[in-house]
Amino acid sequence: MADTKKTMGRPKYKENEEHRKTVAMMIAAGIPQKSIGRCLNVDVKTLKKYYGHEMDNAADIANAKVAESLFKQATQGNTTAGIWWTKAKMGWKETREQNVNITKVELTERINEGRARVAKLRLVQNNEK
Repeated sequence: MADTKKTMGRPKYKENEEHRKTVAMMIAAGIPQKSIGRCLNVDVKTLKKYYGHEMDNAADIANAKVAESLFKQATQGNTTAGIWWTKAKMGWKETREQNVNITKVELTERINEGRARVAKLRLVQNNEK
């Protein structure tokens, strides 16, 4: 009788540079680990085992590249990039100045109208009790 060995499960995974780049790109883009594993036909545990560094750092590296690009654009005269930078990084905000032209008489009339409405509402509420 011949000795035949049956192997169970998948063959051992071999990491490669193409998958390393793919994992880094997909993590940076915010794709869930489970989806990445499905695309590469590996389990999430296998991803973590072989590409843990990429999974831990890819999003930060991508954010740094985008920030560097934005910073360069802002400092080279791109107005939109400059506005975004000042709002997001420096805490600046747009303010809207409202100029209301109203006389003292008109203001007094509006205040009195408001007081009358409040008094009327209070009467209605008291009558409902």
